[in-house]
Amino acid sequence: MTTLTSHASPILSPLHTGIAAELEPDKAWKDALRAKIEDGMATMVDNAKKRLQSELNKGPVSDERREALTQEYQRTMHTLRALAQDTFGVELERERQERRWAAGLDMTPTWNDALVQEQQDIMNRIKGAQKGSQSPSATEPPPAGQLAEARPNKRASLLSENSHAMTED
Repeated sequence: MTTLTSHASPILSPLHTGIAAELEPDKAWKDALRAKIEDGMATMVDNAKKRLQSELNKGPVSDERREALTQEYQRTMHTLRALAQDTFGVELERERQERRWAAGLDMTPTWNDALVQEQQDIMNRIKGAQKGSQSPSATEPPPAGQLAEARPNKRASLLSENSHAMTED
């Protein structure tokens, strides 16, 4: 039997509990994410089923071959389930971190770094698409650390500043 101690889970004050509850995506959001992931993986699941049926329908199949094909199908389905669960976990944590950011709370450092890199990649793609129509000063990268130094609750202003800077000149 597992017992929890104060070391295993910190006690949250009512204020922290309320904030955490507000930041947690609701059941409808989670259900929609599950449906999106299932839709995205439907082709892979269908292909695995078709491959199994195709092999079984080729003609007489020995018991050993049938067993091998069934095991291969089950391994594939297990892998797809694990991929779906991992994707769900990553997307759920991303949503939690984005909600923390929108609320002006600190994000986990690794998520903060990933978000900064994601924003930089987006800006680079936009600049690449507009390269021919922009002046050289508008396509220079931002000063080092500009995105990393931005406060989480200034996300909208940072994004609008970057898009405004890219459209000037």
